[in-house]
Amino acid sequence: MKTQTRILAILLLFVGIILAPIALTYGPLAFRGTLVEDDTEPGGFCAVHHIPYAVEVIPVHYGYPIIPKRSELTETQRNWEEEEHAAWSSSFPYSHLASGAGGCVVRPAKFAKVSYCPKCRIADEEWHAKHLPPAKKQNRRHRLEGTIG
Repeated sequence: MKTQTRILAILLLFVGIILAPIALTYGPLAFRGTLVEDDTEPGGFCAVHHIPYAVEVIPVHYGYPIIPKRSELTETQRNWEEEEHAAWSSSFPYSHLASGAGGCVVRPAKFAKVSYCPKCRIADEEWHAKHLPPAKKQNRRHRLEGTIG
């Protein structure tokens, strides 16, 4: 009986050591001691779907993404961007999937609590699943970098 108890204790300790990092990263204690900005809209409702916002915690990404100039895009890419913007403004303006842009000034918060419309989120994901963005235009320098060794 003592041997079985020891084996069980060792097994539980081993499982705890393996699962602890996962629980601390993704579990309810993941944000304990971490500053989380509150960017929610309490009592907010989606103007498109007329339902209350849900709330989630997302990572904040500091810095600005490199966005190509419109003149650097192909006609297909420009058309896709226009279609995406039209769909976003009419069908899923409150999906907030692109939220998390913290800007260029780094603040203490690494996470933000944000509001979003669950139905907008579904519409956003469905639209993007059906309308994949066209391939990025490859400039001459990038083509050459792949061939010069």
